[in-house]
Amino acid sequence: MENLPYAGQSIELPPGLSGDLSKERFLASICDNLLAAIIAVAVVSVVGGTGEVIRGSIAVAAYLAYFFLSEGLMGATPGKFLFGLRVKRTSGEPASWLQTAIRTLCRLIEVNPILIGSLPACIFIAATPRHQRLGDLLAGTIVVSKSTLQRT
Repeated sequence: MENLPYAGQSIELPPGLSGDLSKERFLASICDNLLAAIIAVAVVSVVGGTGEVIRGSIAVAAYLAYFFLSEGLMGATPGKFLFGLRVKRTSGEPASWLQTAIRTLCRLIEVNPILIGSLPACIFIAATPRHQRLGDLLAGTIVVSKSTLQRT
């Protein structure tokens, strides 16, 4: 097992456990962003005639809630689940609600239309040794395929 620092402590990583860098992760991301956007638009349309800033804030909250609730409850968003991916701690255990919250909040930076869409997340995933985005690095999590988990 390899020791890596996380939030001031050392964590154990199973040998060879690496994040997913496949077309499935990319396709899952497209599905999830589309579903989250549809949910955000639906929620805002129900809210109705409030001001633009409030509607925008509600849309962002609904978008983020999609990721937070699905990863917190199921360990995967519907898109990740469909493509056989799971969010885990780097030790291979299920991610905690705090870790899920950190991952979700980092989406504000990593998956932001002002910052060229998902480009920051893609750069981190491609450039880090375990294919983790910034949210994963800060939360101590990793996105892995079910087949990878079955081999470890």
